[in-house]
Amino acid sequence: MFIACFMIQKNSENQQDSENQQDRDGRSPLAIGYMWATVIMSMSFEMAIPIALGIYTDFKLGTKCVFLILGVFLGVSAMTMNLVKISKNNQKTQQFFDKNNNKN
Repeated sequence: MFIACFMIQKNSENQQDSENQQDRDGRSPLAIGYMWATVIMSMSFEMAIPIALGIYTDFKLGTKCVFLILGVFLGVSAMTMNLVKISKNNQKTQQFFDKNNNKN
């Protein structure tokens, strides 16, 4: 019973958050979902492609795992830099909308 009440409360909060998000930037929740899906997919490829290239290079050159380790390092570094960039950009956007909503 408690879990059902908690889930209903969480669902109503999520609906309010999505309505507030739509009010802030004018996009529908579906458009925001597609945007985040695209961001997540691009980050996945940023990490997977260097690793795959490292495996392929190790296979072609006959090395054990030198380029695989290099690919993992480059992939994780690229993904981390992208996460930091997205976080900073999201924080600036949030501050912008909060500042504009306080003026009204």
